[in-house]
Amino acid sequence: MNGLIGACFGSAGQRCMAISVVVLVGDSADLIPEIVRKSSELSIGPGETNADICPMNNKNAVQRAKDIITKSES
Repeated sequence: MNGLIGACFGSAGQRCMAISVVVLVGDSADLIPEIVRKSSELSIGPGETNADICPMNNKNAVQRAKDIITKSES
């Protein structure tokens, strides 16, 4: 379950690596409440905090994104 939650939210804001689909096998309906519980326990906040989900996790990441955008506008 921790691996699933990490795959869903671990790279949010940093890379396009978050999973968008989960295929559960067997009695998967029994897993949904646990997925919801673990997801709802994640903290959301600005970068450079101890939040689990941030748009950018440090100033270098922000600068890298700005550089990519600037280069793409040229």
